[in-house]
Amino acid sequence: MATAAAAALRTATLVVRRPLITPTRTAFEQAYYEYHANLRASHERTVIPDFWTKKGAAGNTAAIQMAVPAERTTEADTANDVKSLDRKLEENLFLVVKEGGKWSLVQGAVAEGEPLHEAARRSVLEKCGQNLDLWMVGRSPIALSHTAKDNENIFVHKAHILAGQAAPTKGVSDFAWVTKSEMAKFLDKAAYDDVVELL
Repeated sequence: MATAAAAALRTATLVVRRPLITPTRTAFEQAYYEYHANLRASHERTVIPDFWTKKGAAGNTAAIQMAVPAERTTEADTANDVKSLDRKLEENLFLVVKEGGKWSLVQGAVAEGEPLHEAARRSVLEKCGQNLDLWMVGRSPIALSHTAKDNENIFVHKAHILAGQAAPTKGVSDFAWVTKSEMAKFLDKAAYDDVVELL
């Protein structure tokens, strides 16, 4: 009796750039922080300025440098530059690539005897450049893709980018860093439905 051929193994990697700043406060949160700031100020004891500083130095406010927060909207946001990592600083960004005219997560074949997580990392570096500093989130897959062809299994892994930038090679014609809400504009419905719960 003939035995069925073993299913081909492939990996897909969900590469994530984590948020770089805290989320913008809601109106309720802002009111909460302002209330408690005012409450603390009203209960603070009045301290004679010269108690902590050299006599006469307390009035020299010109030497005090106040920190000015950076803008939460960057030039990349204004230009809608989906290739930049300096955009949507409050949100996760996910790497998608264009291969053969179709957008997807970075995918690659698994070599004989190669651990899945190592194959996932290798595929990203081969297709998106060696200057990416990736941290693989565990050795085990986070999902099994439902978009695989017959006699093929695609295991999805997750990775965080720590430094560097994508520089497509090896059959990749384009790339983009997209938010969860933007992902549907790049992936087809089947591919999007397959990963949306992982985002």
